[in-house]
Amino acid sequence: MKRQYVYTLALSAALLSTAACRKDIPEPVIPDDQKGLIVLSMSDEASGAGTKAGFAAATQIVARISSTDGSNTRHTRTMMNAAEDGTPTVGSTSAVSYADAYKRYWDDAFGRKAKLSVYAIAVPGKATGVENDGIVLENKLSEGATSVGGINTQWKTDSENNDVRWTVATQQSVTTLSDEDLCYSNNIQASGQNGRLVYDKVKYPDTGYPSFQYEPHDESSCTHEQYQHDFYPTLTDGQMMFKWDDVGNPDGPGHFDRGHMIFRHALTRITIELIGGEGFDYTNESSFTFKSQNEPAPASIALLNVNTSGTLNIQSGEWSSQSQNTHTYMSCSEKASGAVNFAQEKTIYTLVAQIIPGNTVQDGKDGITDNFLSFNIDDNNYYVTQDM
Repeated sequence: MKRQYVYTLALSAALLSTAACRKDIPEPVIPDDQKGLIVLSMSDEASGAGTKAGFAAATQIVARISSTDGSNTRHTRTMMNAAEDGTPTVGSTSAVSYADAYKRYWDDAFGRKAKLSVYAIAVPGKATGVENDGIVLENKLSEGATSVGGINTQWKTDSENNDVRWTVATQQSVTTLSDEDLCYSNNIQASGQNGRLVYDKVKYPDTGYPSFQYEPHDESSCTHEQYQHDFYPTLTDGQMMFKWDDVGNPDGPGHFDRGHMIFRHALTRITIELIGGEGFDYTNESSFTFKSQNEPAPASIALLNVNTSGTLNIQSGEWSSQSQNTHTYMSCSEKASGAVNFAQEKTIYTLVAQIIPGNTVQDGKDGITDNFLSFNIDDNNYYVTQDM
């Protein structure tokens, strides 16, 4: 007995010594098909006041997912595809999917300890080929640095960087407006609102679950919250996290939250209507001829000293480092025609432009140096000052 005890003690000491020498024990590599996929859906708050419907056409999304376990952080950049919302009504959404190379899993994001924040950008209705200042949309968000050893190398450890540099053209058309219409989502974070998709146990009682399937499961007893919140969803605040089926059993089964991104427009869109006033000839449609002050540019209005580039922090939703330029012409509609439309007090032209937020039009400013708009009608130049 004594000899056996000595051997056991020696073996234990050797194991302790070996463990003490290993400073970096890699995490186990789990096959992707055994991991929990980070699942998201999407709506577009910009599609109409209060509708929060999905995008009207397929849209490419670039997202930066941040994971924390309370003391450590990891980040990953990924690309997703938002499907066209077939029923763009109040509360409808776009389904979001990843290409295989861009799938991201909870297991690589601290697993059950993970609390996820999701920040994303998109240009509505653009499924491929989005560029701004010669940089593709994917590279507008930081990839991160320092791969995490032993796990999926798409996850990184670095300081959080959610800045996006964006530029709008100084000569815009309908195509330009569409190509540069930046949207962002930041509602899935510690202070975010309506980003966690959960089952509403107050609104819907624990009875009468539907018999149809959203995902494979037992149709006769759809009681697992993972499926309940797909049938009867509501949105709540904060980061995405793991939920135990029984809060009193922290070692028992559960599921991970699903996320719901709400996209908002990041730019300022200006619409100007030129309305026929007194002093113009409306006897024929060749009157009220709108020209450009910058031939051979299309007939338009020039916006003077407006922000045409800047940096958007999609975590805070705030712009910084704006730079100004002269917006030489706006996207201009066809001239109104017909006896009813072409007349005094009728809208003759409608013009639209996008600029970077941050301009302030100040009341009380006066003088030609403070001109804000300029245009030409019937060979006469007109200027509108900030004070006007």
